Amino acid sequence: MCGAGTFKAVRSNDACGMCQAGKFKAAQGVNTFCDECPAGKFKAAQGVNTFCDECPAGKFKAAPGVNVACDNCAAGMFKATSGVNTFCDNCAAGKFKAAQGVNTFCDECPAGMFKAAPGVNVLCDECPAGKHKASSGVNTACGNEHPKKSASRREPDTHTHTHTHT
Repeated sequence: MCGAGTFKAVRSNDACGMCQAGKFKAAQGVNTFCDECPAGKFKAAQGVNTFCDECPAGKFKAAPGVNVACDNCAAGMFKATSGVNTFCDNCAAGKFKAAQGVNTFCDECPAGMFKAAPGVNVLCDECPAGKHKASSGVNTACGNEHPKKSASRREPDTHTHTHTHT
């Protein structure tokens, strides 16, 4: 009989061993092996591992296995919170993330650039000719470079005064 977090592969009088990194054993019993960490979780070190840790923000683990670490989010993706992170989220429209890493947020598009749709946005698009975006921000479109002035129409003067000299 081994305690939680330990195992013994063969029946013997030897002490139960610790679970290796990436594995755990939740309960005591006839533990002949330790279980692999589920997707979204990891265990960094060997020890009396009774559970696997959740992935931190900016990281994920897609599959169960001997998970000793979570993976960084790919460029164009992020994960804002820690948890059972089995995937990273796409950047929203108007935002991007240029590089793979511990991506906890996506960056806003710089001035002169935009991103119309959400997705794996690794960069923002340049505004097309004749369009612009003066400031950085969640730029989902570019505006007209020179807004057309509406032709001002002058209303006829209905209050015309006629001066008569006598």
